[in-house]
Amino acid sequence: MDTVRISSRWAGNEKNPLEGRLGYVHNISHGLQSRFNRDYLIVGLMGGEELGNGQGFESWLYTLDLVDKDETTGIANSVQKQFGCLLYVDDRIKVVKHPSFKGKTGVISSLQGTGSEGDWLGIEVSDEATAKEIRRLYGELNKKAGQEFQRRNVLQGFDNFVVRIKGKNLALYQLLEQEGRTRETYERLLRDDIYKEQATTPEFQRRLKDLQEQAQFFVSSRDVELVERFPPNDLFKQGPFSK
Repeated sequence: MDTVRISSRWAGNEKNPLEGRLGYVHNISHGLQSRFNRDYLIVGLMGGEELGNGQGFESWLYTLDLVDKDETTGIANSVQKQFGCLLYVDDRIKVVKHPSFKGKTGVISSLQGTGSEGDWLGIEVSDEATAKEIRRLYGELNKKAGQEFQRRNVLQGFDNFVVRIKGKNLALYQLLEQEGRTRETYERLLRDDIYKEQATTPEFQRRLKDLQEQAQFFVSSRDVELVERFPPNDLFKQGPFSK
C-alpha cells in the first residue's frame, strides 16, 4: 500500500483541515466530481497519528503527496506480476473466472485493498452491457417525451398558458413578452412536465431499478484480465516528502 501525506492543496477558502496527515492508501473510487475531473478521485486512507492508530479517513486525489510507493510487497507485487502493471480506476477489464460474472466486461470504478497480508485487490466494476441498456432506456424516454411534446404543443395549449400566467402573475407575463420569451418559456415548461411524467411511470421506474441493480459488481483481481489501460497517470503527486 502506498503511503501518502495530505498537502496544503485545497479548493476551499480555508486551510485544508487534514493537512499533514499521513496514511496508507486503502481504496480509490469515483465520486460525482471525479467523473469529470480525476483530480477528485476519492482516496480512502488508513493510519492517522503517523500511522499508529489505524483510523480511516478520506481525501481527494489532488490533495495527496506520495511519501513511499509500494511496488515490491503484498498486493502491488501480486498485481504487477499478474498484469505486468498496476491497475487503476477506469482501466477496462474482462472477468475470466468468476462463477457469476464470467464474460462480463467493464471499467474499474473503485479499487479496494485487502490488507498488508493480502495478495489481491477487490475491484468494483461498471458493467458495459448494463450501461448500454441504461443509455438505450433513456433514449426511449427522450423519444417518447418528444412525441408527446409534439402532440400537446398546439396553439390551444399555448393560449391556455397565456391565460393562466396573465391571471397568476401579470408582471411576469409582461416581462416575458417584453423579452420575447413567452413561447420559449411555455415550451420549456411543457417539455419539463412531459419528461417528469414519462420518467415517473411505474414501468420506467421498474426497468431502471432492475438495470441499476446490475450496473455494478465486485470481483477479485485474480478473476479478471486487463483489456485496456486508461491513459497513464502517476496518480499521486511527487511532494516534498517523497522518497
